[in-house]
Order: sequence, then structure tokens, then C-alpha cells
Amino acid sequence: MTHFGPVISYPLDGLLKFVGLEGPHYLKIDVDGQENLVLAGAMNFLQQCAGVIMEMPLEYEPTVH
Repeated sequence: MTHFGPVISYPLDGLLKFVGLEGPHYLKIDVDGQENLVLAGAMNFLQQCAGVIMEMPLEYEPTVH
């Protein structure tokens, strides 16, 4: 795996509000073990979402932050 340096991230709720996108939206999540962080930053978005596809391992153990 090649590492390119730090990655800037924004909560999905804030980003969509900033750019002015309105739903319905579809969301595909594939973040290699950080699903809880993505979901925490998208709580408002998910209430308006038309559909979500999330790839996660079968042995997934969610953590609460």
C-alpha cells in the first residue's frame, strides 16, 4: 500500500450543507473499519437518504464514541 500523507476529512452533514446539495441521495460506504466515524458524521444526511450500501467485515464490532 502506498501512503501519500494526511487526508483532510469533513463530516458529511456539514459538507452537503456547505455545497447546497439536496436529496434524495444514495450513499456507498467502504472505509476499511472506520464505519462508525462515517455514520457519526452523517446522522442528519442518513435521515434524508434514499439508500445506503455499506461494505463491512462479518466480524465487525461497532464502537461508540
